[in-house]
Amino acid sequence: MNKNRISGFSVLYGWIIVLGAWAVVSYVFKGSAALLPAPHAVANALGEIFHSSTLGMDVGTTVGRTLAGYFAAAVTGVVVGLFLGSFPSLYKMLCSPLDFFRSTPVTALYPMFVLFLGVQDVSKIAMTAWACFFIIVINSAYGVFHSNPTRRQMAVLYGCSPMQAMRWVTFFDALPSIVVGLKIALSYALIVTVVCEMFMGSRFGLGQKITDAYTMYNMPQLFGYIIITGLLGYFANVIFAFLEKKLLPWVKTQPSI
Repeated sequence: MNKNRISGFSVLYGWIIVLGAWAVVSYVFKGSAALLPAPHAVANALGEIFHSSTLGMDVGTTVGRTLAGYFAAAVTGVVVGLFLGSFPSLYKMLCSPLDFFRSTPVTALYPMFVLFLGVQDVSKIAMTAWACFFIIVINSAYGVFHSNPTRRQMAVLYGCSPMQAMRWVTFFDALPSIVVGLKIALSYALIVTVVCEMFMGSRFGLGQKITDAYTMYNMPQLFGYIIITGLLGYFANVIFAFLEKKLLPWVKTQPSI
C-alpha cells in the first residue's frame, strides 16, 4: 500500500473519530439536543441548506468580500513590505507602529470603520484588508532582510539597476517568506469577513446566515452553516497549498497545521 493511500485512510479515520465522538456526546446529552444536535439532524439541515435558493448568493457574497479585501492587502502589503525591507533604518523606525496595529484586533476597530465607511460592503472589505495588510507587510520585509546580499551585489556588478536587482533577485529570495504571510492572511481574511457579516449585517453572506440561525435558535441549521464556512476555509487552504507548490517548486514545504 503506497503512502498516498495510507495518508488518505488516515484523513478518513480522523473524520470517523470526530463524527463518532460527536454522535456519542450528543446521545449522552440528548436532553440538551437543542444545544448540541445529533449529526443526522445537522445532515438533514445541510440538505435543506443545499436545496435553498440563496446558498449560492451567500457563498458567493462571502467569497467575493474575502477575496476583495485579501487581494487589496496582498498587493499593497507586498509592495510596502519590499520597500521597507530595502531600507532597514526606515523599518526600524516604523517597526513599533506596525507591531501595534498588527496586534490590535480588527474587531476593536469596528466602530471606527462603521463611522467612516458605513455598514455597506466597502467597510467589510476594508476591515478584511486591514487585518491582512500588516501580516503581509511584516513577512515581506522579513523576507527581504534574509535575502542573499551576495546575489544582489552580483546582479548590480553585472549591470542591473537597483530596481532590476529587487525585481529579479531580492523578490525571489524573499518569495518564500512572502508566501507564508499570504497563506496566514488568507485564513484571517475569511475569519474577518464572516465576523463583519455577523456584526454589520447584510442581505447575503454566511456570517449573516449564522446570525439568523442563532437568532431563531435553529441549532442544526447553525451547525450546518458553520460546517459550510469551515469547508470553505479548508478548500481555500488546499488550493493555496497547491499553488504554493507550483510557485515555489524549489522550497520543501512543511505539512499544514
